[in-house]
Amino acid sequence: MDQRKLMDNANTITDMAKTQNSVFEMVSEMSQRHEVLEERVLSLEDRLQVIQEQLEALPDVLTKALSALPSMNSTESQPPSGNQQRQPSPQQPSSRHTFLHPDDAATLASRPNWTSVNLGGSNRTPAPPTLVPRALSTEN
Repeated sequence: MDQRKLMDNANTITDMAKTQNSVFEMVSEMSQRHEVLEERVLSLEDRLQVIQEQLEALPDVLTKALSALPSMNSTESQPPSGNQQRQPSPQQPSSRHTFLHPDDAATLASRPNWTSVNLGGSNRTPAPPTLVPRALSTEN
């Protein structure tokens, strides 16, 4: 009877050692995952900070771009000298097609695509999007 109790105790100790080993492995794995997750969160925080800075700078950039726009167009809006009529150059689109009226926006779906009309069915394929490498990313 004592021999059986000793064997049961030995088996119990062995099971406890195996359980302790398994728990240690799980805790180690969780710690490693926590470190990886913490790095990813820090990377996301950095990216969000950059985006926030860019968004805060956006009004100034837009103001500069819009203020530069009239100065570029001021030479085009000056009346031509003499009786000469100025024709729009082929490189510059006509200004009458620059803006879309709100009433026309609803009917755009029923209109033919300008590329199929103006380009005569050319087989141009769009360029693939550029890949931007990201810090601490395994995707790129």
